[in-house]
Amino acid sequence: MNQSITEIFKIDKLRSVNLARGLFLILVILNLTTVFFPIGDNDFTAVFKWYDRLYDAATAGDSAATNELLKDVPLTHDNWIYVGHVLVVELLTMIGGLLYTGIYIRDHRIEMGNTAHALPINKLIVRIFLIIVGFMILIIPIACVSAILFIGALLLIPYAVMFRACYLSGDYGFFGSFKAMFTETKGFYLTNVKNLVLLLLASFLLDAVVELVGKISSTAQYVLDSYLLVLLSLATARYIGIIYCIMTDRHFAFVSQDEVDGVKE
Repeated sequence: MNQSITEIFKIDKLRSVNLARGLFLILVILNLTTVFFPIGDNDFTAVFKWYDRLYDAATAGDSAATNELLKDVPLTHDNWIYVGHVLVVELLTMIGGLLYTGIYIRDHRIEMGNTAHALPINKLIVRIFLIIVGFMILIIPIACVSAILFIGALLLIPYAVMFRACYLSGDYGFFGSFKAMFTETKGFYLTNVKNLVLLLLASFLLDAVVELVGKISSTAQYVLDSYLLVLLSLATARYIGIIYCIMTDRHFAFVSQDEVDGVKE
């Protein structure tokens, strides 16, 4: 995938460059607020000390001390507000990634003259909302199953990441997208594995660089953390859009076989 591994980081390459750049800037600023303009109290020192005591008690087999500690978790009201702030920002970052994938697929189809299969923006927004609702309902069962069947869950990731594309493209309904993420990925599973691993490795490498920067300036580290988090989120969203368009191009013949082969390599 030599051609597209660099292409996925060109996150401003949408039909509306301003939209892509605006989305990126807004998400970076939102993530920075959790550090520089936190809502609530982001000091969890007491919680960390409490956890150390709990760990020591549990390790020593002191059930009485463990039960006593569990009755008094030192999370203040302001701590909970800050946790809510972080979760909202993470949710908005997730929504930004979903929006990017949907718009990329829509733009691709419009550019290729297949407007009949380009999902209207209003329907795209509704589908993003339904994904979020579904995610909130299913997150606990999925987390439990993933914890029990860890290896199986890992093997399903290259399929699962395509759910958003199947649904946000407008090609399938919500439940039909669960089946489609398997059928559409046929022949591209190993390609997804390779490129998702490359994205993960890039994330680890960039995190290491940010850690080094943090030894010089903590402020620069926080800014870079937010920048890279959003960059990788949108790059992943872009990759999902790119590979899904290549998969469906097999049916719609939007691109030449040379281009498909170039991305699969």
